[in-house]
Formats: sequence, structure tokens, C-alpha cells
Amino acid sequence: MIKTVQSKFIPILIALAILLIALPQRAQDHPVGEIDSLAVVADSLDSLYTFSDSSAFAFSDSLDSLFTLQDTIVIDSIYYKADSIYYYVQEERIMLAGNAFLRYQTATISSDTISVDMQQEKAASEGQALMKEGSHQLLGDEIRFDIADQDGMIKQGATKFDKGYYYGEEVRKVGKEVFDIDNGYFTTCDSQEPHYYIYSRDMRLYRDDKIVAKPVVFYVNYFPVLALPYATFTIKRGRQSGFLVAEPGYNSSDGKYLKNIAYFIAISDYANLTTTLDYMELSGWETRVEGDYTKQYDFNGNYDARLTERNGGLNSSDSYQWYFYSHHHHEIAYKTTFESDLKFVSNKNIFENSDDINERLKEEITSSMSYKTYVFDRLLSASSSYTENLSTDEKSITLPSVSYSLPSKPVYELFIGTEDLEEISADDDDTQKWWEPLSYSYSFKGVHTGTIVDEDPDLEEVLWESHRDSTGAYVSEHHAGVLNTAGLRYSWKAAGWLDLTQSLTTNAVVIDRDRDNNKAAAGYDYSTSSKASFSLYGTRQMPAMYVRAVRHIMTPSVAFTYKPDFQENSDLYSFGSVGVNSSKKSRTLRYALSNTWQLKLRGKDGGSERKLNDFFKIDSAVSYNLEGEGKKFGTISHRLSFKPATAEVGSFNFKWTNSGSIYEDPYDFNLNSWSVSTGFTISGDASFTEYFPEPLNRFETSKFFLKDSLATEDEGRGTLDTIDKVEQLSNSEQWSIGVTHDYSQRRGIDDFTSNLRIRSEFRLTTNWTVSYSNYIDLQESEFISHELILTRMLHCWKLTFRWTKEGDFWDYRLSLFAIKLPDALKFTTSDHKH
Repeated sequence: MIKTVQSKFIPILIALAILLIALPQRAQDHPVGEIDSLAVVADSLDSLYTFSDSSAFAFSDSLDSLFTLQDTIVIDSIYYKADSIYYYVQEERIMLAGNAFLRYQTATISSDTISVDMQQEKAASEGQALMKEGSHQLLGDEIRFDIADQDGMIKQGATKFDKGYYYGEEVRKVGKEVFDIDNGYFTTCDSQEPHYYIYSRDMRLYRDDKIVAKPVVFYVNYFPVLALPYATFTIKRGRQSGFLVAEPGYNSSDGKYLKNIAYFIAISDYANLTTTLDYMELSGWETRVEGDYTKQYDFNGNYDARLTERNGGLNSSDSYQWYFYSHHHHEIAYKTTFESDLKFVSNKNIFENSDDINERLKEEITSSMSYKTYVFDRLLSASSSYTENLSTDEKSITLPSVSYSLPSKPVYELFIGTEDLEEISADDDDTQKWWEPLSYSYSFKGVHTGTIVDEDPDLEEVLWESHRDSTGAYVSEHHAGVLNTAGLRYSWKAAGWLDLTQSLTTNAVVIDRDRDNNKAAAGYDYSTSSKASFSLYGTRQMPAMYVRAVRHIMTPSVAFTYKPDFQENSDLYSFGSVGVNSSKKSRTLRYALSNTWQLKLRGKDGGSERKLNDFFKIDSAVSYNLEGEGKKFGTISHRLSFKPATAEVGSFNFKWTNSGSIYEDPYDFNLNSWSVSTGFTISGDASFTEYFPEPLNRFETSKFFLKDSLATEDEGRGTLDTIDKVEQLSNSEQWSIGVTHDYSQRRGIDDFTSNLRIRSEFRLTTNWTVSYSNYIDLQESEFISHELILTRMLHCWKLTFRWTKEGDFWDYRLSLFAIKLPDALKFTTSDHKH
């Protein structure tokens, strides 16, 4: 430290001393130490420290302080400021009082009071203080800091890393990046008295790396539940490699088991991998390798591979099953993507003990790949798929399937140049030319498909080779072909209200062979249609009522379709959307009537008006076959939907939806069949007053702690992203009861279907939530499924119990996990029976 006055500062210091001597002094208003220091100011200029040229001062009107600082003072690269600064010249000591702040290189201290010993080059704080170095922050009741060595000690120290808090009776900085913690503990609980913590007598913290501790004891509500002689914890930001919590349990099919013996590997910033082993006493073992990867704007994907050994018991040998799944999405170039979903299994048995009902009921698996790009601003797609039926072992393949289509465009663009188009666009005459509504469209599709029923096919049979068995039936059948579709469409509005549309569509195919085994077989078809429609509007205004206005829209239409006789195409195969019409001549009229009612409602509390565009809707249609014999009218169909607005009565919300369909005989008007689906939901707010709020720790209440500087991306995304969806309630801030009933019946058949679904969710208290749902077959008077979920919030923990029953299968699951560290601190047990 510099302790002599540089010559260029002598005039400034002399002037400063004269001003200080001229100040009126009242000794009784100052502490003794301060009176002594004031008395020797003029005689001790040679013991003052050097100030920078940029230093600025302002004198306080109060005699309790010597200076009131407005700008930061710099002394030998030490920056400090405070509401009041006291200089003790003979003791070579500075006292910062009120919002005190000190910075030396990368280290800062904030406190109410800071004392700086310039001779010993040490700083000390009194009261709660914050020491910050880089991104590392330490709170404490007392800080001792060596300015030269940048070492220090903090009494009752505390720091925060990522989602957790670390506390210590004494925290000492023993190296540039190393801290020792006496009687320390870690927790993610933000309470003043944490509900759980991991305690250790001796901890060593390596900043932004890890914590090594011995011994380690896990406490819940101050009760020890687990002890280890030694442990290390990572405090690196982001994903870190490490072991996950295993899941012990017992059930009737597996016996005693230990599942999820897993190790998580953070491969890089873009990828991770988890290896897992499950051991079951009775049923065998299963090992899994799963992971995901991503690179923003380039690619992302995930994979899951499993190998299982199932004990065969006394009468059969053990068997092995395997499963593989992979998803990959790649942005190759602008508007060019590649995507793949691959799924393969050895047999269906690998899913028999799955907790996922969708896996247990899975009947087939499909793998697919697709490539999409734009050619002349139009989508070109190439894809393939492979499907295997797990029950029948039948396989089907599409390799490849290529499609390209042009949207409907005006025909005149084919004959008019760019300059002429610009002249037409700039024409002020809004009258539509007769040729403008004429448009064309085109699409192309090329596909190869195969169906394989052979139990043990070779690769050629799967990919391209057709093969018959000894009876002449195909055990592997493949087809390939191309389809070209072109269309013309002419639409205009006659008399300003009648919409008229005329269209012509033609298809042409070329396939590898026909039913007579002729190669390169070809065929075509075409059809025409005409349609006329218009809309009638009626509006009733009721400005003084809740329903301000009602509008009725009625749209009748009639369409005529003509398809010539193309029975000559009956020897052509149809496959993979490649095919042409092979039916008799047909001429069909279709009559339709659409009725829609729309409402305009008064705004809530004087707000803007609300609109219900499809409050009630009925669509009716019937067809007439001009080529038919006997009764030429087809079945009359009606489709209805009713969607009223949500009604708010006090704190209750009511919602009702209704939809259905009716099919009736056009000659006697009796109902052939009908179905209806009705849903009703009532919900409301479930606000609770917390009369005894949990006191928060010093990080949440300290005026010094800079919370935003420690926010992480993980915290921003929420803390429950990795919890299984079954452990999350849809809306824990409300209660709701929903009932849905489906009913359908056919004429002349006594049998009917009637199903009832009930969903309910209640937040009973601030911390208790219950959810229940079921599915009931009213015709058979039996429950198809139940599900009950109980959730108990334990401040920083969440306890979830889930019970499910589906037919003869039942399952329960109990989970306890730390909300902020669900994967690291999660305890689960389950039981199920088929």
C-alpha cells in the first residue's frame, strides 16, 4: 500500500486540511476515537493515503460523520463507497457506514458497516453482509477479508448454487477457488428452517466444480434417516454425470425388485445418455440405454434400447426380448428436413410388464422415414414406412413413397407474360374477367408397397420380391406404380349472390403389373361435378338484453357428380393411394342444408362484447342416385353441435357441450341410427389464505443478495419438467367436475352402447389435492377403468399416490421427490398385478 503523498496531490491535501480545521466542532457529538482523529488531521498530512484525480467529495452537514460520499473513492485499486465514511488517520483505518460497499479486483463486500485496516490490508464487516467474487456469492453475519491475499472467513456463511443452498457455521477461503465449511449442510428448501438437509461436519467446496464432505447424514425434519462416511456433490451449472436414485419394491409378478439402478452421463452440451438396470427376483432382469441429443437450428433426437431376460420357470427355458426406438429430426438446409422414427421389437412379450397401458395394449409398431424439400416453391416429399402386427406377425412396407403437388393456380398465368400480369394487377377496373376464375391443379405420387404374411421371410421378400406358397396364395406381395392427377375448376358468383362451381378431375396410373400379370399396366379415369350454393342471413338485434344479437345463417346447396363407366379398370390393382375408378357409370345429386346460429353477448362488467360464432349448428344432407334402381334416395344424415358460452355464476363456472348425429330413412323418416355425446363441467377457484406463511431464508429476504444474477435456464423452465406426467395435476389452483356421456343405437338392434366418463379434481387445502377419474360401460354395468391421484405438497417436497385399475390389471405407485431436484432426490415404490 502507498503511504506517502505524491507531490502533485500536496496542494489538494493542504486545502482539504484547512477546510477540515475550519469546521465547527462539538466534541460531545463524536465518539472518542473520532475526536482524536479530528484533532490530528492538520498535523498528520504525511500519513494520509493517495487519492485519484477523479475523487469527488461532499461534506456532510452532520457532525457525526466527516464525509458524505457521492462518488466512489479509489485508493490503490480499492474502490469503496458508503453513506458516511470515517477516516482514522493515525490508525490508518477507514470506517464505511450505511450501504457500505468495497471492491478490490474481482472481490466485493456489501454490508451496513465495513472497517478497512490499510496498514494490515484487511477488511471486516459487522452485521449481515454479502461477499461476491465473480458469479459466486456468500452471505454471512461477519466477514474477515485479506485484501492482499484475497483470502477470508465468514461466520454463519451461506451460498447458493443452481437450485440449492449451502450453509456453514464458518466458511473460510483457503485458495483462489477453494472454501472450507465447518458444520455445513445443503438443502433445496427455501425455508428459514429447512424441512430436510444433508449435513456434514467437514466440507470442502471447489467453486463451480464440486463439494467433498465427510461424514454425510441426511436429515428430514431434523431426524437422521441416512448416513454415509464420505460423499461428493457436483455444483457445476447445467447437466452433470452421476447416479440416479434406485427404486426398490415388491409385487406379485416380479417379487422383490430393485429398479432404475441408473447412471446419467452428460456427454456434451448437446447430448446425454442414461444406462439403467432393473433386477426382479421372479421375472428376471432388464437393461436399458436411453438418451437424447440436440443442437439448436440443426438437429435433435432421442433413443431407447432395451434387453430383457424373462425367467421361464421350471418347465421352460429363459427367454430374451429386445426393443429399440429412435427418433431423429434434421434441418438439412432452408425448407429441407429429414425425419426418422424407428421402432423394432423381438416380440410383444417385452411390453407385458410395462407400467404404460398404451404399451401393454400395443398391437402394432411402425417405423418411418421422410425427406421434405421445396422445388419451385412447392413441397416435394419422399417417405417410407414399415409396420409389424405384434399379434399376427403380418408386416407391411412402403418404400418409397414420393409425392409432389402444385396448388390451384389461374390458367391464364400459363399464357400471359409477367408484364401483362402486372398490367392486370394494376388495372383499376374491379370487374372480374370471365376467364379469371378458371384454375388448374396437378399432383404426382409414386409408391411401392408390400404385404408379408410369411412367418420367416428373407430380406428380398420384405423389400421387393413377391412370393407364393404351395397353394398359390401370396405370402409376400409387392406392387409399384405412379399416379398423376390433374384438375380444372371454374368458380364464379352469378348475380352477386349465387356461387357456382364446375370442376373436371382426371387420374392416370401406371403400375408394375395387373391381375393378369401383364407388365407396365396402365389406366385412367375422369369425373365432373357441378355445385350451386348461396347463403341467407337473418339478424335480430336486442341491445337491452344479455344476448345483444342473434344471427341465423342458412346455406342450401346442390351438387351433381358424373363418373363414366370404368369397369375395364377392374383388372388393375389399387394400393397406397395409387388406383383408378373401376365402377359402373354413376350420376349423383347431393342436396345439403347448413343452419348456423351465432350470438353476440354483453361484455362482462362493461367490457367488450363477446361473440359465439358456432353456438348451434345443424348440417343435413341426402343424395340421389340417378343411375340407381328402386329407391334412389340415400340415407338422410344430420350432424348437430351445441357450444354455449361458459357461464359464470359467482365463483362457479359452468360449461356444457353437446354433439350428435342422426341417420334416417328418406321414405318413412324413421331413425336408422343415432348417437349423442354430452359433456358438462363445473369448476371454480380454490384460493386459500395462508395464515401462517413459511418464513423464508436469508437469500429470499436479504437486501444484499442479488437473486437475478443466479437465475439459471433450468429454473426458468420450471421445476417439474422431468416429473412423470401422471404425477402432475392439470390445474392445482382450481377444482372441477366433468361428466361426459356417449350413447349410440341402431334401428332394429336391441344392442346399444352407453359410456360414462367422470373426471374430478379438488384442491382440498393449500397442500392437499385429490383427482379421480373413471370410465363406465353403462350397458354392461361395469367399470372399465379407475384412476385416483392424491398429492400432498410438503413445501420443498411433493408426495404423490396414484392407483389405477383397468379390467383385471391394477397398479399403485407412491412417489416422494424434492421439487427442485426430482431426478436426484426421488423415492418411488409401486405394485401391480395382471
